[in-house]
Amino acid sequence: MKQTLLLFITLLTTTLINAQLVAGETFSDASFNFVVTTAADPGSPNIVSLTGPFDAGAVPTSLVIPATVTEGGVEYAIKLISSQAFKGTSITSVVVNGDTEPGHQSFMDCGSLASISFPNSSGSVGAHAFRNCSALTAVNMPNIRLIGVQSFRNCTSLTSIDLPSATAIGPRATEGLSFWQCTNLQTISMPAMDSISVGAFNTTGLTSITLPASITKLNETNHNMFRNISTLTEVIVESETPLVLTYSSPGDATSSIFNTVAAGATLTVPHGTLSAYQTADVWKDFGAFVEAAPTAAINSITNESFDAYPNPVVDNLNFSTDAISSVDIYNISGVLVGHKEAFGSVDMSDLATGVYFVKCNNKNGYAISTIRVVKK
Repeated sequence: MKQTLLLFITLLTTTLINAQLVAGETFSDASFNFVVTTAADPGSPNIVSLTGPFDAGAVPTSLVIPATVTEGGVEYAIKLISSQAFKGTSITSVVVNGDTEPGHQSFMDCGSLASISFPNSSGSVGAHAFRNCSALTAVNMPNIRLIGVQSFRNCTSLTSIDLPSATAIGPRATEGLSFWQCTNLQTISMPAMDSISVGAFNTTGLTSITLPASITKLNETNHNMFRNISTLTEVIVESETPLVLTYSSPGDATSSIFNTVAAGATLTVPHGTLSAYQTADVWKDFGAFVEAAPTAAINSITNESFDAYPNPVVDNLNFSTDAISSVDIYNISGVLVGHKEAFGSVDMSDLATGVYFVKCNNKNGYAISTIRVVKK
């Protein structure tokens, strides 16, 4: 009887220890507080949000957030850093190891925060997430898809940002203003972008911006997308068909998208599209036009069917054929930027983010195909 009772107690204790918490329940570890968000599908980790530091008075300056946390023998994936979780703290760096999103105002007003790294985060940056992080200079978010409203507003030390996977800036809102008042932001790379919302770059320090061919929408019905950028001297468009834009009101000299920028900036367009841009509403108001160099030398080749992957590419571009011995790489303006040997693949890690034409040559040096490749 004693053995049976002992076995029952042991089984009951084990069951309680490994009990899965339900949505809304909270717990803490030595560093952070959490709330259970949902129970995932069987075989997948359950999901929690990180709501803040366990001890608000002892937040480390170098913050490292793991991908998962275990409570009572159950593993939970950390998917969100909740609203205002670290707002106003004195942290100087953040490394987030999981597929975790920075939520609304999660790091707002962290005036000492200089670097953030979210290498595995594939979702979105919450509204105002890093607003007023005036010391921020380094941003590592290679897989982030969406940039929220005013998420980097007033990050005055930010001079450049690379968003190789982002497809939308300021989505799901009437105003984007994502980089508003980033007065020292000079360059931004966004090769996969397909939409930009209102005011996204208002009052930044941009000197040149490239609008990739992937962009299908500029929010033309509202104001300030590129307003108050006295430093902007060049806008480069990669689309061979001008996006249809409208003026903010009848009789305007310049669309509110570009405000007063257009009259003093140069518009660089793909080869063969100059007349289309010079006659299209809004685009025609730029002060000067440059047509990219012809790519006839690149494209006057025989096309041969094979796969090149991944595209977009980060490091190596792989080929599904062994017929390619070398490649010539041209930038969007048709300028040759590199010649490389190819043995089943070609290393493109040394190239800047952007769009390239890769002319593939056989062992005799003859071109067999040209591929348009996006470098992330």
